[in-house]
Amino acid sequence: MKKLTLSVAILLGSVAAKAQTEYVELTSNKFFKRSFACYYGDNNKTLDEDLECSELKGKLNYHWVEYTGAKEVKIICADKKHTYRKICVNDNCYFYNTNNQVYTFTLTGVDSLKFYKPVFDQKHLSGVLLNTN
Repeated sequence: MKKLTLSVAILLGSVAAKAQTEYVELTSNKFFKRSFACYYGDNNKTLDEDLECSELKGKLNYHWVEYTGAKEVKIICADKKHTYRKICVNDNCYFYNTNNQVYTFTLTGVDSLKFYKPVFDQKHLSGVLLNTN
């Protein structure tokens, strides 16, 4: 009976390890028209093993990432004042103020996220859905 209990505890421990928090850091450079995103998790890996970064330039419009088994994602935004981005979680899209903000999204299993290039002037956002959180 002890072996069965131990194996169940190990099994439950491995499931709990997959349900983790993921982090995305967003920043941009208006002058060079670039967008940057870095991705990492709260797992036991070092940043050397876990950190992935991407850069948008030219005609590319969004960063895309898919998570499987993560319980939440925290988006850490470090854009300049008056900067907004369209952020989509499973095709639910809103514009967010991305000047020194942190947003937390609860995930459901297999989730797709898109982070669009920043909009640097709010007047270009007339008639779009702005998130007010």
